[in-house]
Amino acid sequence: MTAASPVLRSDAINVTALPPFVPQDPQSAEMIDRLLQSATRLCNASSALFFWVGPRGEITAPQMINIREENIARYNEAWAPMDPLHVNRLRDENREVAVLSHVRRMFHAAAIPEYAACLRQTDVGDEVALMFYRDRAPIASLSLFRSLAQRHFSIDGFDWDALRSLALSSLGLHWRIRSLNVTESLTHQFDLKARELEVVSYVLRGKSNQQIADILGISLQTVKSHIVSILNKTGVDSRLGIACLVHGLECRIPGRPRPQTP
Repeated sequence: MTAASPVLRSDAINVTALPPFVPQDPQSAEMIDRLLQSATRLCNASSALFFWVGPRGEITAPQMINIREENIARYNEAWAPMDPLHVNRLRDENREVAVLSHVRRMFHAAAIPEYAACLRQTDVGDEVALMFYRDRAPIASLSLFRSLAQRHFSIDGFDWDALRSLALSSLGLHWRIRSLNVTESLTHQFDLKARELEVVSYVLRGKSNQQIADILGISLQTVKSHIVSILNKTGVDSRLGIACLVHGLECRIPGRPRPQTP
């Protein structure tokens, strides 16, 4: 699995905390469910987990097959520092695919016995982690597991890069990724600041200037100033123009080059 550790630095993009430029839709959750089911069948996995990476590398907004919710909480609270496939470790190593039976042979020996006990407790014999990045920062992960009674993934010679590419193409349609597209474009292309991004998110939800002021705890005049700044930076002339601009930005599905080792 993959999650928070007090000893591991994280540069994760907190996808779960972005302004909601794109409304949450049930199709996105259904898409992840189908991805988990397909990957589980293809790889003969006993269980599977998809999650978005939190600001410290922890598991957030998980969807899973044959995994108990309390084990996710235990992982975030206690098991993460011992995990050889922690997202932050894989990020530091520029890894997009990692198999536990390979990696743990090279991991610090002192942590192995305790983590091995955690794996036995949850009936995990092996794991493969597929990492998804944006600008070299981890944003999501798909982990597949086999039970102690099954053989290791490494024996199969499966094309994990192909599975990761398939998953990545699906994720481009997820509402969180579309929101991230909007955030990055408004920030980098139009130079909108954090408060302006918040104002845009409320404009998209049909909030009046006074309602935005009340929600954000700022004056009405400050909201009006933000609106004027947003219009000037984006080159549109109305709230409708802002909505049309955002709709166009969310449909952008940018590629990501593979991480380069310095």
